[in-house]
Amino acid sequence: MAVAAERGDTGATEAAGTDAAATAVADDGTGEDAKALAKAARTGKLVEITSLRGESSEVYATPEGHLEAREHLRPLRTRVDGAWRAIDTTLTRGADGTVLPRATTIGLTFSGGGSAPLVRMTKNGRELALSWPGELPSPELNGNTVTYPEVLPGVDLRMAAQ
Repeated sequence: MAVAAERGDTGATEAAGTDAAATAVADDGTGEDAKALAKAARTGKLVEITSLRGESSEVYATPEGHLEAREHLRPLRTRVDGAWRAIDTTLTRGADGTVLPRATTIGLTFSGGGSAPLVRMTKNGRELALSWPGELPSPELNGNTVTYPEVLPGVDLRMAAQ
């Protein structure tokens, strides 16, 4: 979804549902949005206002002098050590044997085998853990999928990070 708003028209930005876009429109013209608008007018191309970037949103200055907010259904990026990084659900093994994605918006770990919880998810200080009723075998990794072979006779258990 994209919503364009002329500078000073906060009603159009409220329709976008983003606080970031409203902040950009409310700027007095001396900040990053004014520089982005000038560059967009000069180059004829969209210019992102990076200070307004979010996990699933961004705001652009358009060559026509508008601000355009884009909202995505799923997160595109996450903060890692204070910098934005693209979401990457490729699974890797941690030093402690657990399996985790490279970059996600929540803390997500899968069991490395044994009696540890099958999966743990953490966000904002809260945790959800799901267990398997028994010992898990050492898992196989393929992209964003972890497979625990033969958890029951003839049955493999697959979990995916999304």
